[in-house]
Amino acid sequence: MTLFNPSTESPAANDTAEKVLAHIALLLHNLYKGIEYQEARGTQLDSGLAPLIDVSFIQAADGTNRMLIRAALEVDPTYVTDQSAKLWNFAEPFGNVVVPAAYKVD
Repeated sequence: MTLFNPSTESPAANDTAEKVLAHIALLLHNLYKGIEYQEARGTQLDSGLAPLIDVSFIQAADGTNRMLIRAALEVDPTYVTDQSAKLWNFAEPFGNVVVPAAYKVD
């Protein structure tokens, strides 16, 4: 699992949910880019593989710059029947790595 302590590993500038989302998405993208999983049955045209996490940047039709985030979190199947925990508690880890120092500071 990618252990993360918000009090010591989140930059001070992360003062909104949007900044936290961007920070975590970029962190996970850096750590796990290139890792794929079988999302769909492959065909002659498509392997059916998809990235665990992908972050890209586009310019939207209105001229604004946007960060697109796509993540495929595996969830423990007991989330369907176990109502005692919040949904995010069922997320399974991508892997077992340490947060790089560069992601702990502004």
